[in-house]
Amino acid sequence: MKLTALHIQQLPGIEPGFQLDDLDPEVNLLLGPNASGKSSVVRALRHLMEARNDDPPGLILSATFSDDAHQWQVERLGRDIHWRRDGTPCAPPPLPGADGLGFYWIGLDRLLELTREDRAVESALRREMQGGYDLQSLRDHPLLTLPPRRGHQAAREVLQGEQALRQLERAHQALAADEARLPAIREELTAARAARERQEACQLALQALEAARALQEQEERLAAYPDPMPAGLTRARVDELERQLAEQGRALQRAREDRDRAEAQWQGTGLAEGLPPTDELQTASSEAQRLARLEEQVVQRRARLEAARHAAAEAARALGRDPGEDAKLPPLSPDRLAGLEERARKVHAADERVQALEARLEALGDAPDSDPPAPLEQGAHELRRWLRQPKPQPLQWFGLGLTALGGTGTTALGLTFGHWPTVASSLVVLAGLGASGVVLWRQRDRRDSQARFADLPLTPPEDWTETGVHQRLQALERAHHQARSREQRRHEADQLHAELTRARSDQSAARQALQADAAPLGLDASLPLSLERTAHLLARHQQAREELAREQAALTRQTQDMDELRAAVQTRLAHWDAAPRQLAGEQLTGEKLTAAVDALRERAQTAERARQGVDNADRLIQDRARQQRDTQEALEQLYRDAGLTPAQRPLLLERIDQLEAWQACRQARDEARSNYRLRRRDLEDRAGGDILEWLESGDEPALRRAADEAAERAARVEALQEERAAINSRLEQARRRHDLEEALARRDEARERLTEERDHALRASAGRFLLDRVARRHEQDHRPEALARADQLFGRFTHQRYGLRLSPSQALQAVDHRSDRPHPLDTLSTGTRMQLLIALRVAWLEQLERQTRPLPLILDEALTTTDPERFQAVAGSLAALLETGRQVFYLSAQPEDAQRWETALGRVPHCVDLATLRASGRALSEQQLQLPAQATVPDPAGHTAESYAQALQVPGVNPWQHAGEIHIFHLLRDQLDTLHRLLRDFRIRYAGELERLLADPALREQLPEPLHQQLHCRLQLARHWLHAWRRGRGRPVTRGVLEASGAVSETFIARVAEINDAHGGDARALLEALRNGEASGFRKAKIDELEAYLQSEGHLDPQPRLDSAERYRAALAKVELPLEAIGRDARVIDWLEAALLA
Repeated sequence: MKLTALHIQQLPGIEPGFQLDDLDPEVNLLLGPNASGKSSVVRALRHLMEARNDDPPGLILSATFSDDAHQWQVERLGRDIHWRRDGTPCAPPPLPGADGLGFYWIGLDRLLELTREDRAVESALRREMQGGYDLQSLRDHPLLTLPPRRGHQAAREVLQGEQALRQLERAHQALAADEARLPAIREELTAARAARERQEACQLALQALEAARALQEQEERLAAYPDPMPAGLTRARVDELERQLAEQGRALQRAREDRDRAEAQWQGTGLAEGLPPTDELQTASSEAQRLARLEEQVVQRRARLEAARHAAAEAARALGRDPGEDAKLPPLSPDRLAGLEERARKVHAADERVQALEARLEALGDAPDSDPPAPLEQGAHELRRWLRQPKPQPLQWFGLGLTALGGTGTTALGLTFGHWPTVASSLVVLAGLGASGVVLWRQRDRRDSQARFADLPLTPPEDWTETGVHQRLQALERAHHQARSREQRRHEADQLHAELTRARSDQSAARQALQADAAPLGLDASLPLSLERTAHLLARHQQAREELAREQAALTRQTQDMDELRAAVQTRLAHWDAAPRQLAGEQLTGEKLTAAVDALRERAQTAERARQGVDNADRLIQDRARQQRDTQEALEQLYRDAGLTPAQRPLLLERIDQLEAWQACRQARDEARSNYRLRRRDLEDRAGGDILEWLESGDEPALRRAADEAAERAARVEALQEERAAINSRLEQARRRHDLEEALARRDEARERLTEERDHALRASAGRFLLDRVARRHEQDHRPEALARADQLFGRFTHQRYGLRLSPSQALQAVDHRSDRPHPLDTLSTGTRMQLLIALRVAWLEQLERQTRPLPLILDEALTTTDPERFQAVAGSLAALLETGRQVFYLSAQPEDAQRWETALGRVPHCVDLATLRASGRALSEQQLQLPAQATVPDPAGHTAESYAQALQVPGVNPWQHAGEIHIFHLLRDQLDTLHRLLRDFRIRYAGELERLLADPALREQLPEPLHQQLHCRLQLARHWLHAWRRGRGRPVTRGVLEASGAVSETFIARVAEINDAHGGDARALLEALRNGEASGFRKAKIDELEAYLQSEGHLDPQPRLDSAERYRAALAKVELPLEAIGRDARVIDWLEAALLA
């Protein structure tokens, strides 16, 4: 059914109502700004189609529809809906339900994301596509899953097992060789000691040679930089000067324009050639007033000059200069002040050192004379010995005698009467008596100590009692300690006196050096200098001098201007005989001259203002021109400092960018030079003549041979004696162990596991391949009609760039026919996603309308965000729906959409201006309805294939991109007219889009069948040629691949990535470079591990590479071409080879 009329009498938000009559049965454009009633038309139709509980009350709406046989009227009063057919009340026609109506209203907000209706369509398509199969569950089955790194561990274990086996074999071979060396070990021991010294000398020579080469390399790198380099210059400085120059040029142009306007104004007064007497006197009056102002300014300027002169004098004094001599002295640069500061620091350091030494000497004082410490120490020793001896007692001798007598008698009686215990006790008593006798004998040591003390030059104790001796011992110990302290102080004072003499000498030299540098600059050598304060004083001094110069120049200029102005005024007044009387020697002031011409001032004001405008503009022009010259001179000076001209700006910027590297290179050169000199000095005392000769000639192989030979002999100096026993021990252990057999067993087990992993991978790959074949065949045989129709519409909307299908997880997704890559809806651009949803809804509507009456399709600004070309494609496709009887309403606030629809339809669509209809705005103008011009495709007439490719800006062929991303020019170089038609009419640019176009039944009819077959063959040739080129070439290696391999640590990743980039990501070249030692320290085991990973991930293809002729034959073998077409269509391969970027 087609809507012919709609009457809205009462609807919330619409007041008053309006009517749409005589609607077009095909396309109707409802144009108008926001709030003009566009969306209300959709609401009114929805209220007429169905009633809901939440509908607003008081609705009064009516509409008229027509079909092939009848006319239908529907009215709604409040909540009641009544239908009539040809004026007779009837039941409602079969209409879509509440869910189906949503497909007819396509608004912008409903195209930004999947709506409830879109998800319902997706769910229905998913149910229809599955057909009872759950292929995704099969893909997820453990037998068919193939994790990305599965099998890597097994491959690594095989590699490690083989490496371990090789190591064991090498160990056994080395053990046999060691056994054969046992007789020669004794001879090696003698030569090894001499070899060690020679080895060390060779190593030192190699280090010195390496240092010399590093020095030469750094000098060569430094020589590669241009001279001079713009030290201290930055890009910001250059950009700022260029910006100032441009701005000053614009300011100068504005000043000249202002001057031209002032000149025109002056000419307009009619007084440009000469002023009448009144105007001349007015000029005199103005000059007299200016003279008065200048006089005031001169007074103020003199005050400022005096202040500037005072400030300059203060700044000079702060720097230690005589203000009277400051102007005659050279300027103070930061470098010279920095040198003075360093001199001052040395003087200050020398002063502090002298003061510190003098303070230490003063603290030591004068040490008084005292006894030498040696006699005191000897005397104290004798007194301590004396005190250690026991004191003799008289009763001890008496008791000893009685005990001896009793013990002897008891022994005699025991022997006489045979009583042996008595005899034993008596013998014990006699032994104790002997020990006591020894103790008493040692009492003689006190007398000896007393005699030795008397021989010393010391005062003896007052009495030789224990108390007297103890007191004298304490006195001697104190005297000994004091004597030792005084002796140490005298020694320290002698050292400090010598150090003070040297410090005073350094102090004098530092002061003389400071005075020598400060005197020529007029500075006080005693002035304390610091970097921060020096910079501040220097800036203040420089600013004060510049301010003084500016004030002096300004005063001179103003005084000159004042004298010139006074003379001019006097001349003018004298011409008119109006000069005031002047006494002898008197200088007329501006006030007097102003009073003389006040009466004549008004006669020349207009001309005078115009003339002043010209003068001001001239001065401004001069000022702007001077600024421009100064800036230009500054910019040119930068180039001159760099040895360049302003025309060499890129070269200057390049040198600025190289500054940091140049400075680093220069520093590296200095470090290399110091390193070489140090190593050469260490070598000269230890090397023989031949080693020095090799070093001088740079014969590194000879040095390394000598070092290796010496190292081989010297490595076993300490171990030769133990080596023989160790060899015998290892031989015995090797006879008892079976490590070689165990390594073979582990290697074989790892190989079996790897074989199992390979078999699993092959089964999983084969299973997934079969599942993909089944899925594609199932999709071809059971693809829902609605999905196929939506795919067809979506391809037309996007010029065959995209297609529509269900993903393996049965979700809607777009397919890029250039790269054959799927894109989920949330990754598409807003415009592309809107086109997909429009195609999906239109296709679903066609299926729904098999059971219901069709309704108008309403698009509410659905193409607002679509680019002009896609707008035309979508609109053109919707226009094709008109042939099936579809009525379309398009609501838009963009007036130019009318012109776009006219272009798509080929005729003027029926437009309804709602703003004019409802008297809420003005009608659209012709300019508003004008469509922007579209980009045109160059015509091939007069072009060769090469020039036409340049006009089209055709990219080359990247062999690592998908075949669908090849530009169709490379397939149609011999048919430029056909290429032009595809680009212009079908807007096809790439092979994927062309392949999609050839598969579209509706568009296929627009191409002749021979051309269709030819294009299909050429597409197949391009696809198979690309596959042949990739044979033997693994996928390029990137830094991400190296990091994912796990074989390259953080220590080597930067160097290995650099080598990889140098070889263009070629895995074979990278591995060969690593094996050649380009990454020093990168172990062979890691290279093998990296090789295994690259081969498992497809970066290494073991197949041989094909040359161009082999690729030609391989591609032809895959495509069935008639014999007469081979020479014509197979040229595509040559064209692709010529455009190859790799």
